[in-house]
Amino acid sequence: MEKPIEEVFRNIANIDVTSFLNVPAAKLYGTEIEYEQRLPVYDWVKWGWFEDKDVTIKTNYTWSDSEVDANGKVFLNGGTPVSPVQVLVDAAGRIEDGRRLQGQSEHLFNIQLGYTDNEADSDANLLFNFASERIRTAESLTDLLPAIVEEPPMMVNFVYNKRFEIRGGQYEFSFKADNLLGDGYEAYQQGGGVTVPVDTYDIGTSFSFGLKRTF
Repeated sequence: MEKPIEEVFRNIANIDVTSFLNVPAAKLYGTEIEYEQRLPVYDWVKWGWFEDKDVTIKTNYTWSDSEVDANGKVFLNGGTPVSPVQVLVDAAGRIEDGRRLQGQSEHLFNIQLGYTDNEADSDANLLFNFASERIRTAESLTDLLPAIVEEPPMMVNFVYNKRFEIRGGQYEFSFKADNLLGDGYEAYQQGGGVTVPVDTYDIGTSFSFGLKRTF
């Protein structure tokens, strides 16, 4: 990749701000595995109740890695927030050579368990999403500001949809429950063997209902 854009944490006029820069270059590589299957529950149990119902599983896993190349020049916003100026400087000594790209997780894993009732025209899905830690905002070595690393919450969500007809109108009722495990969010900075929390908060579990009409 040539000159990928990254979000960086900088100090301008003694004010910590979020800015952006094009790092000189980066390498990104990885692999992805995906699997999807309809489970033949009726063929296994021979229960008539499953004859018009489908159970499916969908899953995918992605492993990726990246390396930032700090050999080259970068444009930086300087001056003050009121009177900014742009300067071209060496990237070496400002960004960490060889680290992962900002925003890139090494591991991504998703799984969806689905149930469809064709006779009732409804479906229900349980979804699991996991992303390993990643750099939320890249470092600024000259400002002695370490990168902000985030640990995204492990999400388990449930979604139910039911379609029906009333007086010739086509409707869909939906119910959604997010973050059933109640996992929270955490972001931190590390430097000199010290870890400092930046953002740590509970997300909680949320529930929502919806009703949609199709014209």
